[in-house]
Amino acid sequence: MGYSLAISPAGGPRTWTVLDGGYHTVLPVEDWLEAHRHLWSPNTVRGYATALAQWWTFLELRGEADRWREVGVPAVAGFLSWLRNGRTVEHAIAAVEQVPSVQTLEARLAALISFYRWQEAVFEVPVARRLLRGVPRRHPARGLLAHLDGRSASQPSSLVRVRRHRSQGRPPLLLPQQIQAILDACAVYDPATGRWVGNLRDRLLFATLAETGMRLGVTHLACRAAEAGIAVTAAGPLWVNLDRPPLLATLRESTVRDKTQALRRKGIGPAGWTPHWSRHSHATALLLAGSAEWVVARRLGHAHVQTTLDLYGWVREGEALRVAANWASYASGWQVADAR
Repeated sequence: MGYSLAISPAGGPRTWTVLDGGYHTVLPVEDWLEAHRHLWSPNTVRGYATALAQWWTFLELRGEADRWREVGVPAVAGFLSWLRNGRTVEHAIAAVEQVPSVQTLEARLAALISFYRWQEAVFEVPVARRLLRGVPRRHPARGLLAHLDGRSASQPSSLVRVRRHRSQGRPPLLLPQQIQAILDACAVYDPATGRWVGNLRDRLLFATLAETGMRLGVTHLACRAAEAGIAVTAAGPLWVNLDRPPLLATLRESTVRDKTQALRRKGIGPAGWTPHWSRHSHATALLLAGSAEWVVARRLGHAHVQTTLDLYGWVREGEALRVAANWASYASGWQVADAR
């Protein structure tokens, strides 16, 4: 556990420092605080010490305090998730009753980034360059202490962000049994004849959407191939028409949506579902199965881990708890790298 401790040096004003779980001064944090105490108000020192004490606690719980010079986006994203979940766990199925305010989370993140920018400038600790996008070219270079002003628009942007406007609830999704019903409505295997009955191409498409989390827009690849004069064959990697004219024509997004409407009219799947719900289902399954947010973000192609946290980091208790075991089983066969 890290501790933010108030101290009163002889002949000096009260200030704050950070101790580790063994009640030793965390020297990297103390160096940073000491370098800026004459610039900051006591309240600012206290706030920054509190943020870094929480960061050090998080690293100690992970067993990574001795690797503080090597962390990156996954650790910082996990830190924000840990703060959101009451400083107990990084992944929670049920939402926490008392969530830190957006302003509090922004202050913790700003302190952490300021700490690492100073460590990079003074001791060449490379963490900051992993957390920040570069300064836009239209802005001139700035001084060493420019990182102290977190309000400046010319600051490099963090790869981990705290969003002020959170969507309420969670995105709509399909449960594993609903996805299976959609697949079976497209095509089923007949063991008596040893053949598939139905449209196997449609089953492959919806299975791919559910098991990869990709957007339906990927079907535009087939359209672009045709427009560019690239040969599209039945053996190719693109979805094409096999059963009706125009044969071997590329499958368009409108065709998939027509198929979705036909399934909905038959009562297959929940009311109003769309192919994009499969993407939400995929992300939810990975999170409930224990995958880290940054892994899910990379798999979905999100530019910021915070996008994943905002959309999928909060799973309501009722239904999610009842199907959690099913989600874990559903996602067990997926190949998902989870290295830190």
